[in-house]
Amino acid sequence: MGVCAVVVGTVICIAGWPRWDDLSSQTAAAWFQSVMTFIAIVGSVWSVRWSIETNNRRTRACILAVAAAAQQQAQAFEKLFEEENPRSAFMLNFHQSVVDSLVATMTGVPVHEIGSATGVRSYLALRDQLIFLGQSIERYIKGPAGNPAIAEMLDQTRRLDADDFERTQQILDVVNAAHANNVRVHLKEIAKRFAELAGEIESPIRRRILFSPMG
Repeated sequence: MGVCAVVVGTVICIAGWPRWDDLSSQTAAAWFQSVMTFIAIVGSVWSVRWSIETNNRRTRACILAVAAAAQQQAQAFEKLFEEENPRSAFMLNFHQSVVDSLVATMTGVPVHEIGSATGVRSYLALRDQLIFLGQSIERYIKGPAGNPAIAEMLDQTRRLDADDFERTQQILDVVNAAHANNVRVHLKEIAKRFAELAGEIESPIRRRILFSPMG
């Protein structure tokens, strides 16, 4: 309704308000046809613009949903640290194929549709952090034995003193703690990047919904 009022007002400003008592039926019809033609043109332009904006919002919402799936999976991994034996919990619940599927899905998303350089950087950083997370969890699960340098250090310790179990355990504890901390670092980064992305995507959507002149 507001759009129609603006259109009619614009036409009146341009053409002037007709004096109906001086108009012939032919002139009135021509004036009315001009107004309706102008309204039809503006309406068509408006319809196309709104359709484009709607599609853009839908695309950005889908991109955010994909990123949210990655964030939710990261949160599920983070909860495993609350278990009595986190490393065992990761052994039972972590599957690299889950991370690979999410990364593949994120890679196939048209990131240019985000419409923001900051948003694109945040999205790509989130995807990369997901890759790093999978790698760090695998190292955490394998433990010191999965690192050749640390495994060699443990062997040297045992050769020097086979009964020095305390020294060996200290090395194991330090390495396991470092691997666990590395996992937490990537979990924190994923949460940070998702928050940045959500802010970049949702803010333009809200602005367009709140301030689009739909009448």
